Amino acid sequence: MQLIESSPLGVRAALIRMSSPDARCTYTLFPMVHIGERNFYNEVVGELESHDQILLEGVKHRVISHATQLYAKAAASPRINLVTQSVMGKASHLKPKCRNIDISPEDFDKYWQQLPFWHRSFYPAALTLAFTYLRFFGTRSDIARVVQFQFRRSRKEILDYSEGPDVSDVIRDARDVHIVGEISRRHERVKDTPVAIAIVFGASHMRAIAQYLVQTHRYRAYDSRWLMVFH
Repeated sequence: MQLIESSPLGVRAALIRMSSPDARCTYTLFPMVHIGERNFYNEVVGELESHDQILLEGVKHRVISHATQLYAKAAASPRINLVTQSVMGKASHLKPKCRNIDISPEDFDKYWQQLPFWHRSFYPAALTLAFTYLRFFGTRSDIARVVQFQFRRSRKEILDYSEGPDVSDVIRDARDVHIVGEISRRHERVKDTPVAIAIVFGASHMRAIAQYLVQTHRYRAYDSRWLMVFH
């Protein structure tokens, strides 16, 4: 199943509602793209209003902050003319429901420092170069080509596998372990309560989250629909 679909019509994100015969609480997965049309984020906010709890990502670390700033500059390009996910922060009425369950800045930095020096040096530079290209020369089509994400590992991911730690171990994998652990602890507290829980994370984290819910607690999708990220 695709979380993000890229086609000639644009980019869409799947909204997936899940339930389990072993629990009364339900989950809705919101796989996010960090750049999109304002209407996409407005739709997400509208959907979140019907939920009792909202579990969010967010790491206050210089590496993540650098990437966020680059997203914003690229999105503001006249050729791209999109906004970033940060516009959802204006939905102040949702804040009482929100909980950041991401890894702490200290733990993120611990994993980051374990990477080889050249990885830590090269990644910010490569990211800056890529987003500078998007800002001055890129189009929405360029973004669409790289955002597609599926539940199962793609052939490219399998072929690109290499032993030893790399940036994805920190940006995605180490965070996934922490995030799933947080969801597990919270699930034990609410599993017998009829609450609707929204999980709003970047699409790259949703595979680990969905696999945990499916394999550990027998959750299955009972409803889904597409939200248009951008045309």
